[in-house]
Parts: sequence; structure tokens; C-alpha cells
Amino acid sequence: MSTLPNYLSMLRIALVVPIALLLWRQQVMFAFWLMLLAGFTDALDGFLARRYSWQTELGSMLDPLADKFLVAAMYLVFTLQDLIPTWLVVLILGRDVLILMAVGAYRGIFGDLTVNPSLLSKANTAVQILVVLVLMVSQMPIGELGSDLLQILQTYGFPVLTALCVASGSHYLLVWGRHAWQRLGTEDGDRAKAAAESGQVHAYLDCAQLSTTDVVETFVDLIARVRDGMDPSMTVAVDHVAYLQHQAEAEEALMALYNAIQELPPQGDVIRRLLVAHRQGAGQLAFGLQDLNSRMRALSHHRVRELSDSDKGSLLRHRA
Repeated sequence: MSTLPNYLSMLRIALVVPIALLLWRQQVMFAFWLMLLAGFTDALDGFLARRYSWQTELGSMLDPLADKFLVAAMYLVFTLQDLIPTWLVVLILGRDVLILMAVGAYRGIFGDLTVNPSLLSKANTAVQILVVLVLMVSQMPIGELGSDLLQILQTYGFPVLTALCVASGSHYLLVWGRHAWQRLGTEDGDRAKAAAESGQVHAYLDCAQLSTTDVVETFVDLIARVRDGMDPSMTVAVDHVAYLQHQAEAEEALMALYNAIQELPPQGDVIRRLLVAHRQGAGQLAFGLQDLNSRMRALSHHRVRELSDSDKGSLLRHRA
């Protein structure tokens, strides 16, 4: 049963060709119903994966690919029917190809990558889907309303989609380019700085100052560095941890960081610390992960206290 979300994603991919053919033959109503079925499978596989923790690496690739294939096929058909300008489709597909190339390059260099869709990317995808749905409706036998919908898309829809496409693509490249640059530069430079710091503190992360996406990216990066041989006497400080409550992805990443540090083999008298600080009492923390919740409240596992200014001054900041 744990692979059911993957099969639903595969079903959505299988629906791409029938939907595209029906649209090409202008059998819009049949295509519309198949689109609704595809949308239902998309919502269902996401719900099942989150509700029963059926997330898999294959599923994390199939789900977005299914969406991309379906949207790309529909945009190509509508372009061939002169309903969407060619330059817009080139821009949309070019963005996706550029991101895929960047992901491939990142994986080739670092071997690991966790992509978390940004708010801009989610808005871009939503507008892309909205545009094709409005186009489908405009091709139904609805009289003058169809022409009015096309006019609205040309006046407002296409410009908004263009802006979101450029903004979201640029944001992805900027964020991951900076991330890659930081990782390339930390192998020697940051490690040397960390060695010079008293207490061998390697990372300070303030959850109140970063978005959830940036927090998760930082945890993933730290996990990779821990497993790649980060100084064994490390201390990782996470401040304002209460901001992560009920942020499932961030909670899981924090738990994974805890486990990565705990799983390192002992090396003499070396002390490894995950310093977790917050402004609430330990009894007020309410994380979704029960294991994480108990460990956040267990003083034997963590030093739980506020970080003073002198503490912060002695910590090596992991992100600028």
C-alpha cells in the first residue's frame, strides 16, 4: 500500500497522451473530465503520502514530473491551435529545462539535493493550471463568453504568467546557485574558521529570521556535512526552535539532524552538542513528531535555554 501514491502519479502520467489527443481533436468536454480525474489523483496521492508517511524518493520525482508533463502537453496543443503565443510556451518550457539542468549539475557535484517549492513557484504552477483550465472552458460551446475569456487571458493572464515564470525561475537559480557556492566555499574556509572559534561551534541557525524552506535547506546541508566528516567536536546551535512547531518538513529535518549527530561513532572524550534554544518553557513546546517532542523536553539530550548575546557572538553563523 505504501507505493499507492506512486501508482497514482503513474496514472496521471498515462493520462497525458489521451488528454492531449482529445484537446487536439477539440473534444474539450472529454478532455476536461480527464483533467478532473488527473487533478483528483494529484490531490489523493499527496494526501496519502502525508497522512500515512508513504513518501518515497521515487514518488518525490514522479509527482512533479506528472504535473509538468500534463501542463507541458496542454500548452503545446493550445500553442499549435494558436490560442497561446509561441514565445510564452518557449519561456515556460525553457524555465523548466533550465531548472532540470541546474538540478542535474547540482546532483553531479554534491550528490544530494532536496528541492522545496517556493511560494513563487507554487503561484506560478497555480496560474499555469488556471490558464489552461480557462482556455479549455473558452473552447466549450458557451457562446460569446468564450471570446470574453480569451480576451481576459490575453490582457491579464498571459502577462501575470510571464512575470511569475521569470520571477520563480530566477529565484530558484539564485537560491540554489548561492547554496552551491556556499557549499563549495565551506569545505576549507568555513572549517578553518570554525577551528579558530572557541568551543568548536560550527553552525548557528536562527529560525525566527529564516523561512521554513531556508531552515530545511540548512538542516539538510548540515546533515550532509556531518556525514561527510564535519569536525567531530562540533556544536550546532538552533535558536527560536518554537518557530518550527507544526512545520512538518522542518520538524522532520531537525529530527534527522539530531539522529545524524547521535549516530556518529564515539571518538574518545570528544563532545558533540545540538544546542536547542527557545523562549518558551520546555513543557509548552508541541511538535508534531512525538519522538522529537520528547527529546526537545529532555534536558539530558539537549541544553535547552536562551542564547545570550555573548553566546551568539561566539557562534559561527552558518548562513549570512
